[in-house]
Order: sequence, then structure tokens, then C-alpha cells
Amino acid sequence: MTDPGGFAPSNDVKSATAALLDFAASYWRTGNPSVLDHAIDFAETFMQDHGDPRHGAFSHAHAQLWKDRAARSGARADLDTAIDHVTAAIALLRHDPTNDPEMTAEHAAASYASLLRMRFEQRGDHADLDAAIRELRDLLVLDASRLSHSQIRIRNELGTSLIRREELFGELADLHMAIHVLGEAKEHAVDSPMAHELRIASSVLANLGSAYSGLYNRTDDPLLLDRAIEYYNSSVAKTFPREYNRPTRLANLANALQTRYLINKDRKDIDLAVSLARRAVEESPWTGTERSRRLNTYSSMVVTRYTVTSTLSDAVLAIRLGESAIKASPPGQYLRAHVLNAQANRLLVVGSADSFTTMLPALLKLYDEARMAAGCPASDRGKAARNWVRYAACIDLVAALEGVQVAFSLFSAIDWHGMRLADRAAALREWSGFASEAALIALELNLPIVAISVLEQGRNRMWAQIADTRNDFAGRGDSSREDIDRLGAVHAELNLLTVNGDETSDTIARQLPTQRGERLRALNAQRREILATLSKRSLEPPAPEALHSLLAAGPAVIVNVARAKCDALLLRSSDGEFAITRLALPTNEHVIDDRMQAFAKALNMTRAMRHQLLQNRKRGRPGTRTAWAGYQAAIEEQYAILAWAWQSITGPVLQELGYTTSPTAATSWPRVWWSPTGSLVSLPLHATGHHNGSGNAVIDRIVSGNFTSLEDLIRAHNRPHHPHIKKRLLAVSVAAPADSTKTLANVLEEIDVVLENAPIPATRVSGSAATKHEVLRQIREHSWFHFAGHGRGTLTGPTDAALLATDATITLADIAMAIPNDAELAYLSACSSAAADPNHPDETLHLAAAFHMTGFRHVIAARQPIDDAIAKRVASHFYAALRSHLDPGIALHHSLRAMRSDLATEHRTDTLANPLAWIDYSHLGPAGNISANVDP
Repeated sequence: MTDPGGFAPSNDVKSATAALLDFAASYWRTGNPSVLDHAIDFAETFMQDHGDPRHGAFSHAHAQLWKDRAARSGARADLDTAIDHVTAAIALLRHDPTNDPEMTAEHAAASYASLLRMRFEQRGDHADLDAAIRELRDLLVLDASRLSHSQIRIRNELGTSLIRREELFGELADLHMAIHVLGEAKEHAVDSPMAHELRIASSVLANLGSAYSGLYNRTDDPLLLDRAIEYYNSSVAKTFPREYNRPTRLANLANALQTRYLINKDRKDIDLAVSLARRAVEESPWTGTERSRRLNTYSSMVVTRYTVTSTLSDAVLAIRLGESAIKASPPGQYLRAHVLNAQANRLLVVGSADSFTTMLPALLKLYDEARMAAGCPASDRGKAARNWVRYAACIDLVAALEGVQVAFSLFSAIDWHGMRLADRAAALREWSGFASEAALIALELNLPIVAISVLEQGRNRMWAQIADTRNDFAGRGDSSREDIDRLGAVHAELNLLTVNGDETSDTIARQLPTQRGERLRALNAQRREILATLSKRSLEPPAPEALHSLLAAGPAVIVNVARAKCDALLLRSSDGEFAITRLALPTNEHVIDDRMQAFAKALNMTRAMRHQLLQNRKRGRPGTRTAWAGYQAAIEEQYAILAWAWQSITGPVLQELGYTTSPTAATSWPRVWWSPTGSLVSLPLHATGHHNGSGNAVIDRIVSGNFTSLEDLIRAHNRPHHPHIKKRLLAVSVAAPADSTKTLANVLEEIDVVLENAPIPATRVSGSAATKHEVLRQIREHSWFHFAGHGRGTLTGPTDAALLATDATITLADIAMAIPNDAELAYLSACSSAAADPNHPDETLHLAAAFHMTGFRHVIAARQPIDDAIAKRVASHFYAALRSHLDPGIALHHSLRAMRSDLATEHRTDTLANPLAWIDYSHLGPAGNISANVDP
């Protein structure tokens, strides 16, 4: 008997639904594809016999079966069918809910989100992944004290999707959110013999393993890797022997064990990893989106074992498995670029130097396809693009240079406006050195102007983007007012969302971190659209002709450190003519890296031994012979490296520029601005030379300045100068911040000498009044800023650099948004405020750069930890000199020459007076006087 609509009676539909669920449970337990096929045939036959039952629970169960088939087959049609069925189920369940708590519209919506994530993995459309995360977030019940099975599933799927998105966009917030929701799911996942409950528990554990593995990749913390392995092991133990997800979990465990082997070199880890990866492939169906990943994992395990055993059979097997992985990853699948990169790397591992020429075409083909693989993570494509350039340069420099632009075109997807600084630093680290190698290609083609453009595009992107969003385009004759206003609104919101501090109260700033990322990516899309309608000149690096007025004050020198060669690019302007000279230098990257490591060790040894000897002196002890010998040897090593750099780098440059003698009293000092690359960023070029009275030292020939990029130097040079505006100095001292055990005895006296010598009125903020909030509030109202206190360079990451206020740290992100546009001079008398990070040589991730590139025209800062007694003396010299030389670069030059002379004299009578304590200070900024108008 049928109802008036011609549909099957509800009890028949319920029985059919129950049968489908039983089929599904049987498939989950056994992994038998015939069970799945039979279940789908049963559902299709039921619908043929009875018509569409228009029953929500039936449609959802039907969709789940098609989802499982799609996961197994990898067929687009199967996935589309599953989506059609689950979409119908959602509408039906919302209109006519069931009494079954596990067959709700919420449950079906979670399945829909899962299918969107699968479609992203299959076809690479990022919009599917964002839509899945939004859907799941809307379904999330925030009270996690008692979670239904449906809410556990939602959290599990949300965690999976967030992990995928972190792989795409590199936002650490996505990983942290994934760990949070997966942790909640784990606490409530029931260990039960019921198939669906045990299945969800094992899935949650597997995803937690992936989240912690991803977090390890970002932090290199081995405890996180151990936790990932623990979760992977638990997941495998709870997975049914023939469940179709089991191969993926075996492969994930194998990957984690391989990573641990590469750290600890425990042969048991790699042997077990190979075994697990082989089982994962053996248990995988011949179709499906995951088969490529499992084959690639197995191949990677085997090639790692080959590096241990050098067995030819392992080399052959690894390459064959890699080829199979590529075949199993069709174009459009988001893993394809990763698989292609991995195969190219295997060729490099198993190939010999003799076979490189014959292997090169295969390498280029793999990297070429990977860099062009649409839908794949931009990080994978970027890696391929960089490698393609590297190896193409071996045979065709012109093609390699064209490939550089392909690589840079991927930057906007990898390093997008608004990413948190820590995420950006992690993304950019992989690109370290690429700009210098690309510049060398241009130089070998006799294209120095292109080399400079490449260096501008590939270096200092961190602050350049923030500076871009603070630019005013109102002066552009080819830009409409409407477009300018729209761009300004987008930039304002990008700036707000970039701030990591707690001062913003805007609703958007209080969104979940994952929502923040989605909003930022939407803003970036709007920004690209608006810029497409504006003159392209607006955000391009400056044309060389724009450098004329800047270079009138003196040459700019870029020292390009590449693997094969080291060159100085000399930019000069004379009589209206702009010229670039390439000067080959008698050194290379390997030598420079060795010298910079030795220099860092010498600096650390000097500080450590001097501190020990001073402590002994306070106790009335002479100090050990070892400490004295170590202290003297460390100082001598510094002198030797400064002399080497003069012979190899700065001396030849000054010779080429014609600065061969010290200026006489009647002549003005010539000026040169330096911008080193690679590990050379750690060396104070202004201090290189022989400090023995010979005049063969940089500081005896010229006034040195530093710049992070030409665009930034031009921006500072052209920044509107308002001599009629009255200026004030904010002088801040923090002797003992909350998170430091060391009290600085001389900072109050330093502020005293600053106020005594400063040529403008000042506001003093000291001690408990110098809170983070107060310093940031006051800095907006002052055009000069002097900070005397603790600073720190990197701890766990480059963006940990900060000034230490009384109650909290003032970070790079805090500074970036606090600085007024008419700021003139910042003097950072704090340790490591201009310390370069050797792990990020292309990014000036220090406080001085933050102050300079986001507002202050001139910045004086310390490159290393400094003695507060020395800091007081340098500040006294500087502000006294500033009364005679309102150009901060010239004032610092004369201050350092005076300090060098004073310390050399003191060292002759007191060995513990460090004669090189002056070298740590440097100036960022152009030539030009600063305003010193005084209030009446």
C-alpha cells in the first residue's frame, strides 16, 4: 500500500535506512568494497521500486555511502553524487526532523562540509575549503562540557579542514584552533565496540597526530613530534584492520617516524617507517585521492633508507614508486606539486655527479609541472619555482631569469598582506637567499638594473607590505578619488587586523583567529582588484631614475652574497647621470658564512669572559688564566675578521668609489649607504678595517649609513619634512622590567645626559610609569623617541624581538601601528635592537627596521647586547654632536669615532675596557637634517 503521494510507507523507509546504516557499519569494519557496492545497489533499487522517498535520514545514509565510495574511487562523479544526496538530506531534515539524534540536519550539514573538503582535495578549489570551515564553525556548539556524537564529528571534521588550510596559507592560528577542537572531541569520543563510535575516536586521534606533526614542522620542538607519534600509534591501534582509512594512518605514522629518524638517526625508526609505508600501499585501493600520498610516502621512506644502506635496489624502488605516485595524482589534485617536488628530490639523492647532466632535463620537467600546478599549495609551487630557476641557470640564464618572475608571482599567495608576523617569517624563511641567487643570474647577463629590481622584490617584504598599506596615493594623477578611498579603507582594515596587541576593540579584531584569516584573504582579493585599476607604478619598486636626489648625498652599495660569487653593486648619481657598477669581490658565500660564524662566537666569548672577569674583580679576585686568554683571543679574532672584511669587501668598494684617504679638516666627509645580503647582514660594515691609526678603515674614510631596501630609503628621503612643526622628544627609561632579573644601573643617568644635551624639549617617562600602554600612547604624540632599557632579539622566533616596558613587551607588531607619520628620530639604547637574524637574512626582523620602515625617518640602534655604561656614553656623545650636526648619521659617525679613541686609550690601562664596544651602533636612514625647533 502506498500513500497518496505515491511514496513508500514510512516504516519501509525506516527499515531501508536501518539497512543502509548496517551496510555502512559492516563496510567500516571490513573495508570490503563489495559491501559498499551492495549497499549502494540496495539504495538505488529501493528508489527505483518506490520512487524518491523524500526521507531525510534515508537520503543522508545514502549520501554517506556515496561519500565512502568517492573516498575509495577518487571519481568526481561519485563525489558529486554524494553532495547532491546530502544537500537533499539537509533540506528534508530541516523540514521534517527525525527522532534519531544521529540523523539530524546538523549531522547532514557536517557531512556536507566534509564533502566540500574532499572536493577541495580532489580539485584544488580553495573556496570549497573555506566554505567547509564556515559551515562547520556555524554548527559548533561552544559549550564543550557535554558533546553529542554529532558535535564530536563536527569538531573532528573542523580540525581536519583547519589542518588542510594551514598547509595552504601557513596561518599558525589554524593549527592551534585545530588542536583545540580536536582536543575537545578526544575528551568525549567514546571507546566502544560500536563501529561508528570507535571509528570517530580513531579518526580524532589521527587528526591530532597530524596537527601536532604540523606544529612540529613550525617549531622544531621534538616533544611535539613525539606527541604526534603517540597519537598516530593510538589511532592505528583503534582502527579496524580493513577500514579504508587505515592505510592513511599507517602512512602518517611512517612519515612521523622518518622525521624522528632524521633527528636521532635511530635505524629502528626508519626500518619501521618503511614497513608501515609498504603496508599502507598494499592495503590501499588502486584508485582514490589518498593512493598518491601513500605511494609518495613509501617512496620517501625507501629513499631515506637508501641514504643509509646505499643499496641499488632501494634507489630503483624509490624512483619507481615516485613515478606511480605521480600517475595516481591527476592534474588539479592539491597534492600533485608536492609529489612532483618529492620525485625531483629523489633523483638528486640517488643520482651521481656524473649523471647530473643527463638527469637535468627530467629535473626541470618535474619542477616545471609542479610550479604550474594550479590548486596546489603555493608553498609547494614556490619551492618548485625556486628549484626550477636554480637548475635552469645551469643551461639557460635567460630562461632562468624569466623563471624568477614566475617564482615571485607566487609570493602574493605565500606572503599575503595581513598574515601575522610569525606566520610570515615562517613562510619567508624558505625563500632566504633566493633573491641573491636570482640577482646573480641577472648580473651574469649584464643586467644590473634587473638585479637590483630582483633584490627589491625578494627582500624585506615583511615591512614593505606594512609600509605599502600606509601609503597615500592621493597624489597620483592617474588614480580616481573613488579608487583611492576604497584602497584606503581596505588598507585601514588590513592594518587593524595585522596588529597582535590587545589595544584594538573593534569587532573584527575580536573574531576567532580562523575568521580573521578568512577576512584578511577577502581583503587581499579586494586589494588586488583595486590595484588592477590603479596605475601599476603605485606599488612597484622605484625606477632607478627616482634615486637621483637620494644618491646626490652619496653612493648606495648592495653587497650581493650568492653561492658562487660575491659582488658589490655601486649605485651613483653625478651631474644628473645615474650609474650602476658591478664590482666582483674576492670572496664567496662559503667563506663569508664561516667568517660570520667565527665573528658571532668571538662576540659571545668576549661578553662571557669579560662578565666573568668583572665579577672576579668585584670580589677582589684576579680572574683565571683561561678567562683572560679567552677574552684577549676573542677581541683579537674580532679585529682579524674586521680586517679581513676590509680586504675582501669594504676596502675594494671604497677604492672603486675613489675614497682612498681620510678627509682633511677642510673637507666634508663623504657618505656611503650599505645593504649587505646573506649572512653578511651580521657584520657591522661601518666598523671594518684596520684600527691602528693607518686610516685603512671605513670609519676613517666615510660616514656610513645602512638601508634595508632602496624603496624604503627613498620613502624616508621623500617623507614630507615639516620644519615649522614644533618637535618634542619622548625619553623613556626602564631599569627593571617585570620579566627581567637584571637591573640596568645606568639608564636613569643616560636619560639625564640625553635631556641635558637634546636640542628640543622632552617628555620623560620612567620607572613604573613606563607601561606598554603609556609608551605607545606617548610615542604617537612625539616626533623624537629615546628608549633606554632592556631589549631582546629573537628567542623562539624572529618576531619575538621587543622592547621591554615596565609591565609588558612592546613587539614589532605593536610598533608597526603606533608610529606617527611625521616621526623623525628614534634612538633605541637597548640590547639587540638592530640585531640581524641569520636564519632570515633577507628580512630585517628587528626593532630598528620596524621603527624605520613604518614611520621614523632616522633610527639609531644597537646590533648586539650592549653594556649600559657604554650606552650612556654613546648617547651623551650623540646628542652633544647632534647640536652641531643635525644630521643623525653624521652625529653618530663623530660619536663612534670619539668612542673608538676613548676606549682604545682606556684599554691600554685597563684591559677590561672593551676597545670594540663602539662597533655595535648603526644608523638607518637617509641624509638630511632633522628639525630642532624649540617651543617658546
